[in-house]
Amino acid sequence: MVNDIEEAEALVGYEVNVPESIIAGYINEGITVEADKKLVKIYYANIAKQNKVIILQGKSNDEFKPASIAVLGKVGNSTAEILSPIEGNSGIIAEAGAYSGVTNLSSIRWQENGYEYAVLGDATMEDLSMFVKGIANGNVQIPSEGDKASIKPQIEVPVDLTIEENEQKSVDAGHTPWKLDPVFVAQVFVSLKISPEGITGEYPVQYEAFKVEQNTGKIAVLEVSGDKTPISKVYLKKLIRQDRTGIWTVVGYDSK
Repeated sequence: MVNDIEEAEALVGYEVNVPESIIAGYINEGITVEADKKLVKIYYANIAKQNKVIILQGKSNDEFKPASIAVLGKVGNSTAEILSPIEGNSGIIAEAGAYSGVTNLSSIRWQENGYEYAVLGDATMEDLSMFVKGIANGNVQIPSEGDKASIKPQIEVPVDLTIEENEQKSVDAGHTPWKLDPVFVAQVFVSLKISPEGITGEYPVQYEAFKVEQNTGKIAVLEVSGDKTPISKVYLKKLIRQDRTGIWTVVGYDSK
């Protein structure tokens, strides 16, 4: 624990970004520093609603890589990882502690001007966005229920909804959980295009070759790199259930 921002800055060696004003209903509950990681945590609480919010800040040492299951938004001009709830710890959230799997805990994480930030808590996404806006350069953009993303693949993949419904039931029963990960689903699809007789051993296209270009929580577009595949992009949708428990289905792709 430290007494104020000045003490925190002295310990981490950089200027700590704090909200210009605290949003209505919240109070500051303190500041902690993990000096070995040069990581700052600022705590807020809404006493009336019993919500907690934590702002994390640290230097960004690596390229920003959103979690594969995250919805992608924007903070200013930066890509933002949005998880609700937090599933799997990545980046500064992983450094700060084990938050994954905590009920009703959501997060917004991004990088800006050489630093990585995350705002997380059991507050509403609107409140988290207000805290983000207080420390970021630019507006917060989160895909909403009414957003319509463009899916225009060169080649459409026919889908049998009966099969997809059965796959959803299988996942609900605890089987094939990888169908909740759009990257894994795309990896299997592309690998089977390369090896239609089946996959033995390692996948011909590695998981790391896929980059999530767009994910609204309902649709996803992934870029595929490497010279082993004739496919450049994979398009996926959640056709059966449009929440975090819904499976992803490939609906199209672009060829190179």
